[in-house]
Amino acid sequence: MPPSPMLPKVQPSLWLSLNGRITRGTFVLYFYLPLLVLRLLTMVLDASSEGVGPITIREAISSAFGQGAVVFTPFAGPVTAVGVVVLIWPAVVGVVKRLHDLDFSGWLYPGYLAAGWGSIGIWLTFPESGVAKVPLALMVMAALWFAGFLFFVDGTRGPNGYGPDPLGRPESVEP
Repeated sequence: MPPSPMLPKVQPSLWLSLNGRITRGTFVLYFYLPLLVLRLLTMVLDASSEGVGPITIREAISSAFGQGAVVFTPFAGPVTAVGVVVLIWPAVVGVVKRLHDLDFSGWLYPGYLAAGWGSIGIWLTFPESGVAKVPLALMVMAALWFAGFLFFVDGTRGPNGYGPDPLGRPESVEP
């Protein structure tokens, strides 16, 4: 049976290289779902492990950054910490390749992340301020829009500056 044009041949460059384009299906099946499952697995392993666990880490974060920072570490533990470090690169690769399919530069993603972490930093610095919640609320709305953009917008038809169309479609001709 010939391979589906929707799903690429599985090879290491799919997860390691920032070059090329991937479809929405590839993004979900090879990047989003596996990374989500691995992330949930690390949280379960941390929650069920003995020793340095979520409570100790939550207490350390609370004493260093205040109670507001604890919201971001519900299951933080050693397995989760290692898991996050291991999963960062495949997550970045998936988003960058999906942006390439939409004919956007992958540099849009670090800019988006910087804005997100900046808004979280403002909120953590001034947790009692109502004004500090505004950038955080705007960033949540931007995150929802960005996710919708990656998951639901069809890629560029035909080749673009980042490679050939992964679906093999010809370039659209406008009448």
